[in-house]
Amino acid sequence: IVESIPELESKGVDLDLNYRIETASLGSITLSGNASYIESSQRLSALQPELDLAGTLFNPPHFRGRAGASWHHDQITVSPFVNYIGGVSDIRATTSYPVGSMTTIDITTRVEAGDSTPFLRGFSFTLRAQNLLNARPALIQTSQGYQAPYDSTNYSPWGRYVSLTISKSW
Repeated sequence: IVESIPELESKGVDLDLNYRIETASLGSITLSGNASYIESSQRLSALQPELDLAGTLFNPPHFRGRAGASWHHDQITVSPFVNYIGGVSDIRATTSYPVGSMTTIDITTRVEAGDSTPFLRGFSFTLRAQNLLNARPALIQTSQGYQAPYDSTNYSPWGRYVSLTISKSW
């Protein structure tokens, strides 16, 4: 009799950094970044080999990160950010294939109307562009027409997305 021993092991490191710079004439700048690195493996029974999960198709990539800055001066804030999702390996066949990473750029600009214009008092306008350069996930091989041709667990199929938000506070 062989005892089933499902095992899942994960280990990694997360890093989060923020630094704020105040200036008298240019406003404030906040630099920020975060990154994660993960290793994980799984063994479903004592008779099966240990399988790497992190860094393989439909499992988290080993590395992902986001870095950017926010500049705030008077009623204007501009925040550009770069997002990176590491590549993975497609191990579904005998020969594994690399699946490319994905990098996107997001930018948000917010303008708050000041008290000098009574009609606009309390209004704010936010223009946001996500995936500014219209990056697309790397394609993978599929055997069925209904399967997504990309790693839908890790990468977004949405292209560039631009929005304008107008809000009012009292």
